Amino acid sequence: MGADFSNATLNEAVFTGAIANSAVFTGARLQDTIFAATELELADFENAYFFNTNFTQAYLVHSRLNLQHAAGAVFCATVMFDATENNRDC
Repeated sequence: MGADFSNATLNEAVFTGAIANSAVFTGARLQDTIFAATELELADFENAYFFNTNFTQAYLVHSRLNLQHAAGAVFCATVMFDATENNRDC
């Protein structure tokens, strides 16, 4: 909880099933990273870059997620920051 990955390069990292509430990914580069079924409540992804990042069944309620840099991010059964479910890529 509260891990700081600010400005980290997390290529092909696997967080599947992790509980990473309040984690900080500010400015991180997330390429081919997997957050499937990961709990990320209150996580901070401001200015993070997503390239083929998988958020299938992730829980992102109250997280700061700027999708401006989200090329190829996958959302399927993903609970978004506003508590709505995103099934865009199912």
